[in-house]
Amino acid sequence: MVFINKTVLFSLFIILYFSAGSALAQEDSLLKKISEMDVSLTSVDDSDEDLYMNTVSFESFYDELSPVGEWIQISPDEIKSDLKDGEGQGFASDVIADETNIYIWRPAGLEDDWHPYTNGRWVYTNQGWMWASNYSWGWAVYHYGRWWNSPAFGWVWIPGHVWAPAWVRWKVTDGYIGWCPLTPYARWSMLTGVTLSNYNYINRNRDWVFIEKGRFADDISSANRVSVKDNGTYVPKASDILSIKYENSKVNNYGPDVNDLRSKFGIKFIARNITRTNTITNPIIGDNEVTVYRPDFNKLELDLKTGKPFHSIAPGKFKIASKIKKRIIKRRIRRRLHKDIRK
Repeated sequence: MVFINKTVLFSLFIILYFSAGSALAQEDSLLKKISEMDVSLTSVDDSDEDLYMNTVSFESFYDELSPVGEWIQISPDEIKSDLKDGEGQGFASDVIADETNIYIWRPAGLEDDWHPYTNGRWVYTNQGWMWASNYSWGWAVYHYGRWWNSPAFGWVWIPGHVWAPAWVRWKVTDGYIGWCPLTPYARWSMLTGVTLSNYNYINRNRDWVFIEKGRFADDISSANRVSVKDNGTYVPKASDILSIKYENSKVNNYGPDVNDLRSKFGIKFIARNITRTNTITNPIIGDNEVTVYRPDFNKLELDLKTGKPFHSIAPGKFKIASKIKKRIIKRRIRRRLHKDIRK
């Protein structure tokens, strides 16, 4: 069945309508760009996404990540509070109901100074830079959704359904390369992607991971990355790179200049083709290709009036954040008072 994303189609209509008065050359360029997109949207993976109103089931995430971490039910207000100093293309949802509950995931058994996108390596591919994790759960949290460093819970991850080689932004100096996970302020749109023009969140220095350029091809671990306490030396001096775009019917993550790394350090990066498997596995890196696991998401049935799912699927076991507990208590008190008044 063809998956039609109303947001994307409406955006296409608006752009074409307001472009009618532009020069013919600009119209031709726009039409060409749109024609190259997979507007049939046969794959739910690449469509626009709303991190707070899931139209697909994340049951595979819930099942596979529960044994290696903890699911936590929070409210959108908690994310807003955590990211209050940031800016982006817009918060991850157009409309967030007061009663919306969101499930985030926190990995278990990691050291205190742990960061996402460590314990693995960068692989150059036909879709740009891809993170190949050594963790058994890396297939999910490094290619879908967003991370942020929560004051209450530490590094946590919110699911999404769009696959990318990596959801990170970059900082580059003459001698070092740094990267940092994108937060929920990075809203994915097939038309605009995620770039410096629509995502301006300023991470704290301690959120970044830096490594010497000459070791960029190595396995990344706490043993060879720059100490977090030294990040303040590199962050102000570095140039920013953020270019995650939908091109050639794929989500591409552009980052550090591969030709610069090849010429200065003699690193032989090959643009490996990304292929897909339906078997859960860590990335399999071959001579000319890299094979990754990408699950199939089941689309939820939507209410045509509200555009929201009739039913949602939750993790089998999860912790409830304190703000939601307080909201539940207040609701119970209101109901009790209402009953007493009616009596």
